[in-house]
Amino acid sequence: MKTSMKILGISGSPNKNGNTAYAVQYALDIIKTEGFETKYISLAGKKINPCIACWKCSDTHECCQNDDMKEIIDAMRWCDGIIMGSPVYFGLISGQLKTMMDRTIVFRPSYNSNMEMHGKTGGGLPAQRLEAADRKLLCKTSTHF
Repeated sequence: MKTSMKILGISGSPNKNGNTAYAVQYALDIIKTEGFETKYISLAGKKINPCIACWKCSDTHECCQNDDMKEIIDAMRWCDGIIMGSPVYFGLISGQLKTMMDRTIVFRPSYNSNMEMHGKTGGGLPAQRLEAADRKLLCKTSTHF
């Protein structure tokens, strides 16, 4: 039996129904027609606290903070690939998406271990017309993630 790849789409926009949400959902719709299983998460309205660098996750591989990040971490563990979309503010990704990315330290709680997300495929969707320098910076941000 053929198993379907699971793709997670994350909109990093604070606007639940804006261009970024549309772009990520559009990409997922296309992927779905190819037989992939998809899940969509919008960061709009989510309570995601910044990482407090307590390193409790180094023992548990779970974050000790009680906020909406658990749903996102579970979805990231579920998927085989991730599409992240972000509006561009001052040439960078949104603060919401950056905070979410910082909290994924639970996937690599020590510098001596492999990242749990290793081997998963990912891509970024900037939701704005960009100059070449901005495109390079956004690509670098999503590549490092």
